[in-house]
Amino acid sequence: MKCTMATLTLTNVPADVYRGLREAAARNHRSLDEEAVSLLAASVSRPPSDAAPKIAELRALREHRGLWVDHAELDALIAEGRD
Repeated sequence: MKCTMATLTLTNVPADVYRGLREAAARNHRSLDEEAVSLLAASVSRPPSDAAPKIAELRALREHRGLWVDHAELDALIAEGRD
């Protein structure tokens, strides 16, 4: 069975991301391309997470503790922090 490989070109990669990828490649004894492919493969092979249980847990916690802030209050707090 023949394995076909595609080519991917990335542009506008921030310098800190490139540096981090290069450092990770060195730590893992891989080329930059091998490290990028490894990270991409790990990212797309993960099963999607079901966030619903965590969201329900956080909503219950917020209601229990009274941690609700509406949009107007949030805007006011943000504006206050900028003054």
